[in-house]
Amino acid sequence: MSAEGILARLNAVKQGNGWRARCPAHDDKNPSLGITEKDGRLFLRCFAGCERDAILTAAGLTLADLGDVKTVGHPVSRKSSGAVCANELAPVAEWLRRTRHLAESEIGALKAAKTKQGLCVVFPYRSASGEHRYDKYRRIDDKKFWRQPAGTSSLLYGLDRLDGTASEAVIVEGEMDVHALRSLGFPAVVSVPDGAQSRLDASLLAPLAAFQRVILFTDADAPGDALASRLAALLGARAHRARLPADAGKDANDALASGWTRSGFEALFQATVPIAEGDASANQ
Repeated sequence: MSAEGILARLNAVKQGNGWRARCPAHDDKNPSLGITEKDGRLFLRCFAGCERDAILTAAGLTLADLGDVKTVGHPVSRKSSGAVCANELAPVAEWLRRTRHLAESEIGALKAAKTKQGLCVVFPYRSASGEHRYDKYRRIDDKKFWRQPAGTSSLLYGLDRLDGTASEAVIVEGEMDVHALRSLGFPAVVSVPDGAQSRLDASLLAPLAAFQRVILFTDADAPGDALASRLAALLGARAHRARLPADAGKDANDALASGWTRSGFEALFQATVPIAEGDASANQ
């Protein structure tokens, strides 16, 4: 199928140097399928994280139809030992749905695995270009984490789905918080790699250089406040602290589970000022 035919099939609209379309693989309220052309090939990427095969199936396309057209989706990584799409491991999918309250599109973007240590959610860490670097495993019956392969260099979680056209980015303290905010349609959310104790440096935060405003939405507790202060020291005046009120829990996923909607998070984010002007323990 020609590139023009694929663009027509997706109802793509010209935007900048590429095109945007509503991803056919999920209930896409705001067009999240980015399409660019390079060297005569199309590159497709769903910023909501839909799998390549899911996009093609929903659009009525196959790899054979694409020919030389390249897709940059999120196929199951061969480096994810034993990991499958979370929807394929029913107990994990149900836990994400009922306990973590994630949207179906976010459950579909996650991996799952049955390991010797138990059932796990698998968070795939990818670079901004989509290159798979490592996986982080989390058992669903407790908060035990491990990295595979071990010893790999850290990076922010969520870079491959970071919408660089947004004016502001949000940094959270854990991977599940990334998916909580994405469940509500926030397009530019990343997490530090290892919670409040993450090692921070300028190179780790370099992918956020283009954002005019960076909201530090770390946990509403003392370690989260300390992490926000360390992030602010590296980000400077762009850093704004957002902190949940006590009745909402300590993080984005808690708030989502307690009934918070997008408008509540938006109001919280809009009320912030640069952290340098106030205390990291308060929403300034």
